[in-house]
Amino acid sequence: MNKVILDTDIGTDVDDILALSLLLASPELQLLGVTTAYGDTRLRAKIVHHVLAQMNLAGQVPIAPGGPATLNGEREIFWPGHEGKNIDAATIPDTVMLNQSAEDFIVETVKQHPGEITLIAIAPLANLARAIEQDPDTMRQVKQIYMMGGVFDLSRDDLPVAEHNIVSDPEAARVVFDFGLPITLFPLDVTTRTALGPAEMARLSRAAHPLGHFLHAELVNWMPYIQARHGRDYTHMHDPLTVAALLRPALVTQWLRTRVGIEVQGEFTVGMTVPHRGASQAQVNVAVGVDVPAFQELFVRRVLALGTPVIAEFH
Repeated sequence: MNKVILDTDIGTDVDDILALSLLLASPELQLLGVTTAYGDTRLRAKIVHHVLAQMNLAGQVPIAPGGPATLNGEREIFWPGHEGKNIDAATIPDTVMLNQSAEDFIVETVKQHPGEITLIAIAPLANLARAIEQDPDTMRQVKQIYMMGGVFDLSRDDLPVAEHNIVSDPEAARVVFDFGLPITLFPLDVTTRTALGPAEMARLSRAAHPLGHFLHAELVNWMPYIQARHGRDYTHMHDPLTVAALLRPALVTQWLRTRVGIEVQGEFTVGMTVPHRGASQAQVNVAVGVDVPAFQELFVRRVLALGTPVIAEFH
């Protein structure tokens, strides 16, 4: 069983909630804790608690909020303002989260399970960067990082030159990528080939499981933003793909193995993920081909079908 920590900016793009739901519906993964990143991390922690409560797991999975600011404290936080609209955050006490920083929790958990922890990073990377700066010796014992982030195919005019998780805190991303841990990376190149739209939302609206109702409400909240910003009636499942590939590595059909540099300045280049082709110490496996139908089927079977998933035992 894979021992994992999820680092998430849950509550903005709906795909973080979808990723957490897929993780909870997957008994192959043992969720040791969730850390929240970027902006109002305490509100994000309460959103995590609410998702866990829909699965009768409230209080069974530690939640550790990170600091609200970016690594250097100078980057503006992107905050659409719809975070937490479908929960009554005022009724959720602060006691649902640990009185411990995200970086402290990560370091402590890695110490308890050296060589066993997979960090699933689906947020700007300040929590991981702070953990690395705090205790690099312990963080070298992380087994691997599965990460959603980056853009590599700049020939596609439908993609930006820099992806949200990286460009929101490029200094943190540089710390993490330069540290040299094994990273399996899912960039926009592949995640934008996935879609969740009206048909899946209709299925969720009929779900008997309480998590299904909450996911549907989150999608209803998110879709107007997508329609206004991108002119489409579906959302991409960026973060769930990252979780699914840990469950089923064969979903990835093509890899690029490379070192990755992070641009931290430049009017047009900040946040870019730059491959160092032919690098002798390549440590990043970038997914550049994915079996999208197989992923979609796995996701639908595990999460959208819902019922009562078989849940792994949490310790």
